[in-house]
Amino acid sequence: ILEATTGGTRRHLYDLATHLDPERFEVSVICATLRDAAFLADVERMRARGIKVMTLRMVRPIRPFSDCLAFLRILGHMLHHRYDVVHTHSGKAGILGRLAARLAGVPRIVHNKP
Repeated sequence: ILEATTGGTRRHLYDLATHLDPERFEVSVICATLRDAAFLADVERMRARGIKVMTLRMVRPIRPFSDCLAFLRILGHMLHHRYDVVHTHSGKAGILGRLAARLAGVPRIVHNKP
């Protein structure tokens, strides 16, 4: 789960998602696409490789209503798909994603700080 889809975090997400062995892992990505329109090309490349990508509106500044909507979408997605591991990166995605993962009963939650 990532909000900051620019620079190094963008590269980290793309490399991680596309280099995990698809025979061993079913990878999906939850991300925002608002910071950099060029990231949409990465989203399409990931989808072409069979990676499920859910995009949502998530912004860096604190926006209670918008943050609540993003959280509810993430939580609903996690409850529907039942993940074994959730990996979050950066502030906003870390807070919303880890809380949703905990409430959804995900057994392993990993967070990277920038």
